[in-house]
Amino acid sequence: MNKFAVISNSLSEPHLRQHVDDVIQVANDIWFVSADCATAFDLSEVLRLQSDEGGLEKHSGIVLKIDEYYGCWNPSVWQKLSAWSDK
Repeated sequence: MNKFAVISNSLSEPHLRQHVDDVIQVANDIWFVSADCATAFDLSEVLRLQSDEGGLEKHSGIVLKIDEYYGCWNPSVWQKLSAWSDK
């Protein structure tokens, strides 16, 4: 399971939950997600952050793949990221 940071003011948590395996919101408009996608580009396509084609709803945002991380935050965030690494 890969870990990603998603930054978007046009996505909602319910939308994310439809397309990824797990979500934790860390701030307004910022989520950490786990997904089977191999790359940030793959996840951005799944979340429809690409140009609007075929009448699909389009969203704006940034997806960052998290391969390494460090910081000070709520311990539950680090526990969740660690659990995703074990999958």
